Amino acid sequence: VTGVQTCALPISSTGRLDTVDLSHKRIAEVPIEVIEELRDEVEKLALGYNLLRGLSPHFSALGSKLKYLNVRVNMLTVFPQVASAAFV
Repeated sequence: VTGVQTCALPISSTGRLDTVDLSHKRIAEVPIEVIEELRDEVEKLALGYNLLRGLSPHFSALGSKLKYLNVRVNMLTVFPQVASAAFV
């Protein structure tokens, strides 16, 4: 994850990434490699209180398993189209 801090992804006892909280990490962008790692695994992704200016179109690769996406208090000026398409 691009930003000032690095962080480990929390893996549950079942080996799945049901919830990933990357809030308050000063993240400016989420690389495709991270999205691919989370694909079809994560149900809740928290990216609040970071430095995101937008979301990559690659976020659609997270699939239908993603039910919750928190991007509050970032540098977004419009709601990301890829996020709205994921929850239709």
